[in-house]
Amino acid sequence: MQKITTVLAGLLFFNFLVTAQSTNNSDSIYIIQLNQEIDNNVVKRNVALLDSIYAEDFIMTHGDGRRDTKSAWLVAVGKSNYSVRQHDSVKVELHTNIAIVKGSMLVHKAGGEVAAVPYRRYIRLFAMRKGRWQLLSHYTMYEK
Repeated sequence: MQKITTVLAGLLFFNFLVTAQSTNNSDSIYIIQLNQEIDNNVVKRNVALLDSIYAEDFIMTHGDGRRDTKSAWLVAVGKSNYSVRQHDSVKVELHTNIAIVKGSMLVHKAGGEVAAVPYRRYIRLFAMRKGRWQLLSHYTMYEK
């Protein structure tokens, strides 16, 4: 009887681990997709959609150290002229209600204009708020 109980307890624990891992994997995949979708909408200058994705206390820290609040960044997005903001090498570190995202982004301006720094590394912080992931912070580190 003790062996059966031990086996059942082991199976329940294994099921818990598999369920937790699949939830983490699906959240990671979703966050990677959301991360790219955010910048697709920066290219489109879709300020209304971005307003709903960025947290109210969102901070954008540029590679030169400048910092924008959510409202200042959305104004800049509305005036932007990007043709490409493509992510690669994206890694997600998940915690209970926080996701730390590290990656690289290729940036091109519209009309063939070369961005001052076309390839950028960044760290983003997403937070689970009111049942959905929101972008809380973006920190750019220029690629050397």
